[in-house]
Amino acid sequence: MYIAEGINIMEDNIYAEYIASDQETAKASGLLKIKKEEVMDKKRKPTQGSPDISLSETNYNKASFFYQNNSFISAEKLLLESLELGTEDARTFDMLINIYKKTDNYPKLIKTLDIAIKRCNSRKKEYRQLKKSFILEQILKDVNSV
Repeated sequence: MYIAEGINIMEDNIYAEYIASDQETAKASGLLKIKKEEVMDKKRKPTQGSPDISLSETNYNKASFFYQNNSFISAEKLLLESLELGTEDARTFDMLINIYKKTDNYPKLIKTLDIAIKRCNSRKKEYRQLKKSFILEQILKDVNSV
């Protein structure tokens, strides 16, 4: 009997705290509006300024495992997640380029090279040259197939 009464009292206290916090929140409606705007701004803008390096590194390591086992779809998903985080790691771009080259996905290959050109300042020239080579290769394939 004592346990049931204790549970009821505890539930009443929790409910009272919930009601009190809800009333405080209702008074501070501007706070909710600010938080909502912050969330919406984060959704609109990719976080290129501060990429989560540890998650990008983890994704790259996992993707390497999948890549070595020819599971290109799984590797691609992890690498694309890193791109969404704003990574500037050339290894991520290199692996994606290799995946798209092996799977003959020309549009994604060019799109990845464009992103790499924008983000990897140290290898920008190399990625531009690589893009030109792939475009020329694709033109030659198209001409030979006609």
